[in-house]
Amino acid sequence: MPDSSGEWIDKIKERIAKLYYSFDEVTKELPNGINVFNIMNLNQPSDKLGESIASFIVRSYMIKLIKKDLDDGSKLTYTTPINLFLDSFDKEFTVLINKEAIESIKTILNHTHFKGCSNRKEIEEKILSVKGLNIRFNK
Repeated sequence: MPDSSGEWIDKIKERIAKLYYSFDEVTKELPNGINVFNIMNLNQPSDKLGESIASFIVRSYMIKLIKKDLDDGSKLTYTTPINLFLDSFDKEFTVLINKEAIESIKTILNHTHFKGCSNRKEIEEKILSVKGLNIRFNK
């Protein structure tokens, strides 16, 4: 994946890097058990996400199914790549990472690509094998 940098995005990556994560029980909401939060969880061993995971989060795109009702009463359905984190990040209030953006990070880290990861090193190794969006679609 290409590097992303610039003053604004670098500040966002710094904030993401300071978020905490833990490996919790596997649930429907956390299929890999990877949980993310602003404050250290005293009841669960946790660590900070760190720079490499933060950089990956701001560069991650997933395919999303979009459904729209058109004015003529018909429905339009299509898929499009979106950056889950940046799409949910509150750009007006950048001091903290908002709840929706944290949920998007959980979605990314609980993607099937990261299944079986049990520590940061394993997540970082899996990040290296993520194909770029254009490569995934043979462009």
